[in-house]
Amino acid sequence: MAEYTYGMNMLFNYSTRDELRDTLVLKSNKKALICPENLMYTFEEVKPIRTKDAVSCDAKLFIDEFYASIDKFESTEHRNRWSEIEKQIEESDDYIMKTEEIEYGATVAWRNAPRCPGRSQWKNLKVLDCRDVGTAQEMFKAMCDHLEYATNEGKLRPAITVFPPRQKGRCDFRVWNSSMIGYACYKQSDGTILGDPFNLELTQAAQKLGWKGKGTKQDILPLIVQAGDGKAHFFDIPDEFVLQVPLCHPIYKDVADLGYKWFALPGVSSMKLDCGGLEFSAIPFSGWYMDSEIVAHYLGDKHRFNLAPVMADIMSMNTDDRYWRDYAVRELVFVVEHSFREAKITIDNHQTACKTFIEHFKSEHEERGGCPTEWVWVNPSFNRWRLTEPVLTSYHQRHQCLKTYISPHPFAGTGLQFQETLFYWIKPLYDYQDQPWKTYNFGKHTIGTLDMPVRGRPARCPFWLHVSGIKNDVPFISIPYQSTDDTPESEQPSTSGDERMDLPALEPSMDRSPNTESPLPSMVNVSNKDKDFIFFQSIASCFKRLPSQQKAFAKSKIEEILCKVANGSKL
Repeated sequence: MAEYTYGMNMLFNYSTRDELRDTLVLKSNKKALICPENLMYTFEEVKPIRTKDAVSCDAKLFIDEFYASIDKFESTEHRNRWSEIEKQIEESDDYIMKTEEIEYGATVAWRNAPRCPGRSQWKNLKVLDCRDVGTAQEMFKAMCDHLEYATNEGKLRPAITVFPPRQKGRCDFRVWNSSMIGYACYKQSDGTILGDPFNLELTQAAQKLGWKGKGTKQDILPLIVQAGDGKAHFFDIPDEFVLQVPLCHPIYKDVADLGYKWFALPGVSSMKLDCGGLEFSAIPFSGWYMDSEIVAHYLGDKHRFNLAPVMADIMSMNTDDRYWRDYAVRELVFVVEHSFREAKITIDNHQTACKTFIEHFKSEHEERGGCPTEWVWVNPSFNRWRLTEPVLTSYHQRHQCLKTYISPHPFAGTGLQFQETLFYWIKPLYDYQDQPWKTYNFGKHTIGTLDMPVRGRPARCPFWLHVSGIKNDVPFISIPYQSTDDTPESEQPSTSGDERMDLPALEPSMDRSPNTESPLPSMVNVSNKDKDFIFFQSIASCFKRLPSQQKAFAKSKIEEILCKVANGSKL
């Protein structure tokens, strides 16, 4: 069979055997520092206000793109607007966007969001311009207006509220909550917890500000906001703005007796909008849920509500069966889907969502030459569970992006899991921020007294072994421990140091013969010595990425061990 080396920007669909070329990746200017597939939530450090030159550069690119989108590129209006922006930047190091510009930037940022499977509706995003807001009370009122508009009595509508951008001489506008609506978490006297463990720190921060919850397993957290004065305020959300869905099952009536519910509107509120050189640090936005999302990330997660064992008990399942959790989680997805439909609340099912996204993926390549996509996030967990072969993610140095190669399973259902993708960032974009309460001055109290979340660490994707590159210009590579034949690991060829350094640039060879039923990517062989090297290298990467562990890393001998392993020395 002929061997075919596939180009990094050529994306193959193993089901339809179609090929798409991604050229949009050439516009990407944000470097992938670590492989992001292993992180459910990502938090970054506070960055300084951008310089005048940085603002001007991004502003020019954005304004050019905006006027090109309305067929007025290089028009008199375009040139006059850029002259006006240049003058404002020269005088104050930033500028004021027009309403139509911020609307365009917010909608295109959704279009560019690689983790969102529902962005085919990006043109329907309602932008609520609240850049004239000046106080925490006004922020809270604007967010209540957002909740009312977006909830729409259960017929959910996508919306984003934009507060003032970052600016020199004043504190950033921030929303502390990661989600506009969320459940509190309390640590009991016996050490157990009640509520959503992910929100333990935020709940304790709210209590330090003076908030007192009811102490139930699903207390609605208050909204905590900061305006330009930097002072944090908490506000309880009125019941009329919080639509919740009681969970029930048409056969297993005990599900309703548990008393669990879930909020209808998923509203992300801790991210920022990077648009036209400006950073909008408070931009709560909302859409709608996908059925499997609520279960995989919240209800079924071992470190969240962990309802899988409860569901298994209701179904009288044998938990000694190795697949009991799979069956319980699937039934929980049905519970969510059924409950939302019974309450007449908008929700997407993973089958329809995948089919819609694959159509959007193709149309984006036709319309603008690409579609930045993080495979792990747009594929429901059920798709990934059906794969019998690992997924291979390769870092591409030239384009600074991650490409996902997959090995298909013939019985997988939605088709999206057969599609190769490229993950990269282009602006405008929604980006992660720091957690404000970690640096907030609570007076005589310090945030250091807060407990760390009991989830311990972010959820990790089981399909990757994440390995940090040695060279500074090689951020990351993911290698599955699997050979393409039955050769014992001890007999597999070892990789030299130089070859190992170049692993991020490797691309799998693929047989694309039309007569081949299942073209599989050739996996990278990893010997036992290389596994030692990769293991210690991964530990070093984890230490270096966690600021709180810098001192521990400095005192360790991991770097010394890495050097020995890399040179072929025995441990």
